[in-house]
Amino acid sequence: MQTQRKQFTHMAPKYFDIPVRIYWEDTDAGGIVYHSNYLKFMERGRTDMLRSIGFEQNAMKKSGQPIFVVAGIEINYRRPAQLDDMLTVRTRLIGLRRASFIFEQKIYRDDQLMTTATVRCASVDPVKGNPVVLPDSIFNSLLPYLDTEN
Repeated sequence: MQTQRKQFTHMAPKYFDIPVRIYWEDTDAGGIVYHSNYLKFMERGRTDMLRSIGFEQNAMKKSGQPIFVVAGIEINYRRPAQLDDMLTVRTRLIGLRRASFIFEQKIYRDDQLMTTATVRCASVDPVKGNPVVLPDSIFNSLLPYLDTEN
């Protein structure tokens, strides 16, 4: 699947959008997006948001810094997306703790809300896989993107 990425346009925006086109490979036999593919689209949104503010997972792992893993997700499917739809995955950081953070993600077709999710990510040691406290440098870098409104 090919996506285009939208970079942040000002200092500390409260959300990050990426476009996603729906292809045959994303759909079931009925031409409806298969439910687990929404998780893939959202993963791309979170990964690209973090990358855009300087957190590239592979580089972090290689340097021994904590990496971020999904620890929990709650997802609600509101409307089905279909073949050839152009979607927007909107990601925003709504919670930040010393060893975890929470994203709210919404998928839209035009202005129509299709899917929503709350995703809790944990900071873990890249070798042992144990939860670890975020270094101050990472915590402080994420803080300006925290959006507690709505």
